[in-house]
Amino acid sequence: MARLSAALPETVAAAQYVRGHAGREAARIQSADLLQALALIENNFTAGGPAVSPGLLRDLVIAVTTLTGRVWLRANETVPEVAAFLSLHTRPEPPALPVLDRIISDLLGSRFGHHSAVSAA
Repeated sequence: MARLSAALPETVAAAQYVRGHAGREAARIQSADLLQALALIENNFTAGGPAVSPGLLRDLVIAVTTLTGRVWLRANETVPEVAAFLSLHTRPEPPALPVLDRIISDLLGSRFGHHSAVSAA
């Protein structure tokens, strides 16, 4: 999965970090599920340009929600990274991919302690 990088590079880096460093087996499995959702988006992005189907983006949000955990999200809903992610659930349209990438990677960084080199720059 190292080739995933064009559509959501920061999210890919964060998901790979979680898969390799998560203490819970469930988190490693869920991060692998997230990487599969990212692979589908990447394939769509590569084949069709920057537009990604809303269904794939919905699946991505579901995978991220599962990985981070609904209880953790609710407990941290006032944290800016969490609030930005939760706002995706009520938006009529998903944000542009670079914005979505930042929102999700920041959330994963907040939850699992990883911040990509791109985010840190």
